[in-house]
Amino acid sequence: MLKCRYCGKDSLDRNLVKGKIVLCDALNTGEGPFYAGTAGAVMRGQIARDSVFIFPLPASYVDANDGSKIFLYINSTRNATATIFKSTEVNDTLAPYVFSFSSRGPNPITSDILKPDTSAPGVSILAAWSLLNPVSEVKGDTRYVPYNIKSGTSMPCPHATGAAAYIKSFHPSWSPAAIKSALMTTGHINPIKAVNPGLIYDAGELDYLKFLCGQGYNATTLRNVTRANSSCSKAINRTVWDLNYPSFSLSTESGKSAAQAFHRTVTNVGSPTSIYKLIVKTQPGLKIQVQPRVLQFKSFGQKKSFVVRIGATFAKKENIMISGYLVWDDGVHQGYLVNMDLGTKSTREVHLHYLQKVVEGM
Repeated sequence: MLKCRYCGKDSLDRNLVKGKIVLCDALNTGEGPFYAGTAGAVMRGQIARDSVFIFPLPASYVDANDGSKIFLYINSTRNATATIFKSTEVNDTLAPYVFSFSSRGPNPITSDILKPDTSAPGVSILAAWSLLNPVSEVKGDTRYVPYNIKSGTSMPCPHATGAAAYIKSFHPSWSPAAIKSALMTTGHINPIKAVNPGLIYDAGELDYLKFLCGQGYNATTLRNVTRANSSCSKAINRTVWDLNYPSFSLSTESGKSAAQAFHRTVTNVGSPTSIYKLIVKTQPGLKIQVQPRVLQFKSFGQKKSFVVRIGATFAKKENIMISGYLVWDDGVHQGYLVNMDLGTKSTREVHLHYLQKVVEGM
């Protein structure tokens, strides 16, 4: 086993490393060791190790501490040896949660619209693969397969798109907002549950027009978005907190108290006659008041409105976020989550892991 630096392409002496395992000081594609004829590579660094990588040769990625121990071992003997074993599958009991390569918010343009607001599988996904491209995408790798294991933000996209199309096949008249509501209020993406969410937070073109006007869009920018002869007025103006969105989010500054009212309307798409009772859970420091606390429906498609008031006070030197959730429960549709997130603008991140575990535990 040999110690190298970054093991970049054309950086290794083939005469020295051929048939040996090399230790590299950074995570890379493995092309350098592969083209130099090494038997394998161990890479060390501080990049998150919550997703797998496909290399053109046997390789292992370790954290900086373990890498330092390997380095010390190499320097302690003239005949350092190593073995890279085949990867084994493990059960991650913490899943689902947001992985290191995914955005955690907040939304940089409108911080009071919670983003991300739903999640879908994006790690170690079995996906169709071109037989013209090697498994590792490294020229010279002779492994060609019709399916490959991939990770990244592009992997959740087909899951979410397929789930939306699946819901649309059951509910052809549902708007994009209604479909998104069904996906959001059933937690980590679940097409089966999303087909029958019980309640939906619907919104149309006018709702978003009012939202954009409330955001300060002028006639020119508004028309660039709507592609129509749109304009703002006192009648067409609404704050971000009144957009009929299935979440509640409020940004504030450190050391200041925060309070805000959110107006929402839900549409009954479950049982024609049903009574939904409120369940609220909060973390310490977050106050939540909801009126009314019971929604009684007498017909399919009936709408009911409610108001959520949230508030908290942050200490001067604290940069934190506080989350909570509410559930409208009719005895059949339970666990349909609405997130409430309040935090400082500098550090607020979405704790989807916490919120999804709440849904699973309902």
